[in-house]
Amino acid sequence: MLDTWKRTLDFMLADLTPKLEAARRAVGEPVKDGKALAEAKRLLAEAEFNSEFVEHGKGVHNVFYAADLLQRVNATANRVMTLLGKSPITLPRENVIRGGYCATLCHSQAGVVFKPEVKFDKRVSVPHQKHFNQYGAVCTDCHSPDTHKAVTITAQGCQACHHSATNDKCTTCHAAQAGLYAATLETALPVKQAPNIMAGKVDCVGCHDFTKKHSVAAQAEKCTQCHDKGYRDMVAMWQEQVGGAQKAAKAALEKGEAALASAKKVRRDPAAASDLLAGARKDYDLVVKAKGLHNPDLAEAILTESKKAAERAVALLQK
Repeated sequence: MLDTWKRTLDFMLADLTPKLEAARRAVGEPVKDGKALAEAKRLLAEAEFNSEFVEHGKGVHNVFYAADLLQRVNATANRVMTLLGKSPITLPRENVIRGGYCATLCHSQAGVVFKPEVKFDKRVSVPHQKHFNQYGAVCTDCHSPDTHKAVTITAQGCQACHHSATNDKCTTCHAAQAGLYAATLETALPVKQAPNIMAGKVDCVGCHDFTKKHSVAAQAEKCTQCHDKGYRDMVAMWQEQVGGAQKAAKAALEKGEAALASAKKVRRDPAAASDLLAGARKDYDLVVKAKGLHNPDLAEAILTESKKAAERAVALLQK
C-alpha cells in the first residue's frame, strides 16, 4: 500500500508540473487587467507552495492530506489560467488529481467493490459505477474528502451536471435518445434509419427547457420560440403517431410472448419464433427508452418492424 501511495503522489506531482509551468508563463505575459494579474500571481504562489510542501514533506506521511493539497494545486492552477483569459491544460489523469485519488489510494487497496447502483436521498437510484467509469465524475464530486462515506452532493449540486440550462453532456446519460435522434441506434431487426431532420442543427436544450418542469406540453411551447404557434399541434401529432405504433407493437408482442409460453409448455421447439420475439422485444424496449418523439418517423419504423416480427413469430408457433 505504501508503494501505491508514493507512486500515486509522484505521478500527481509530475502531472501538475506542466500546469504550473503554463501558469508561470501566463502571469509573465502582458495583461491589461492589473487586478486579475495580481490575483493570478497570488494564486500561483499558493499553488507552488502547496506543491513544494507535498514534495519536500514526503506526502506519504499524511497521504490524504497530501492528495487534497495537490487537488487544490490543480484547481488553483486552472483558476490562474481562467483569470488571465486562457484555457487550462487538461491532464491525461485529470480525474485522479481532481478527486478520484480516494479509489487509488484506498479503495482499490482494500478490495472495495462498488455497487452498480446506490440510493440518493432514499428515493433516487443513481448508477454509481457509471458515474466514475463512464461519466467522468470523481469521488469528491459527491463525497466528503474528510469524512468517510459522507455524501456532500445535494439535489441542487446534481443539477449542475443534470438538466441545467447550459448542459452540453446530455448524451452521456441519454444515449438511447441521442441515438434515435441521430439514427445511430443498434437495432436487432433490420430497419432503414434516417436522422431527425433537426439532428446536427438543434441540440438538446434547443427543445428541452430545463428551467421548467419537464413535460410534452413544455416541449411544445419551446417549439414556438423558433416557429409559429401551429408547431404546438405538431408535437401532439408526433405523440399520436408514435403512441399508435407503440400500442400496436406492444399488443403483437404480448400475443407472441403468450404463444411462446404455451409452446414451451408442450415442449415444442420454438427457437425461430423465440429469436424473432427477442429481437422484437429488444427494439420495442429501445424505442420506449429513447422516447419516440426524438425521431417519430424512425420510432414508428422500428416499432412497425417489431410488430411484424412478433406477428411472424405467432404464425410460426401456430403451424
